[in-house]
Amino acid sequence: MQIYQPKVIEKEFDLLCRLNHPQIEFVILDPQLSRNQRLLCKSCGQQSQSNSQIIDYQFLKYCFDQQQKEQILEHESIIMPHIQYLEFIEQNRISKNKIDSIT
Repeated sequence: MQIYQPKVIEKEFDLLCRLNHPQIEFVILDPQLSRNQRLLCKSCGQQSQSNSQIIDYQFLKYCFDQQQKEQILEHESIIMPHIQYLEFIEQNRISKNKIDSIT
C-alpha cells in the first residue's frame, strides 16, 4: 500500500529548450550545462552537436518517478508501524474518554 505519490514541482509546460521552444523531447546529460541548455525540443534535438549523452525526456521522467516511488516505499515501510501505533494509542485514548464520560 502506497500512501504518498511522487510529485513533480515543475510544470512540464513551463519547461523550455535553449531556444525557448516548448515541448521538451530530449535531455543532455551534462552537469556543466545550465538547465535550459540541457533541455531540447524535437528540432533542437535533431540539430544538437553535443558530445554528451542525450536521453529521451519521457524516459528520464519515468526513471525519476520510479526511483521516487521506490524511495517512498522504503520510507513507508519504516514509518507505517509508527503511524499504526499512534492510531492505536489515539483509539485507546478515545475509548478511555468515552468510558470515563459514562462513569
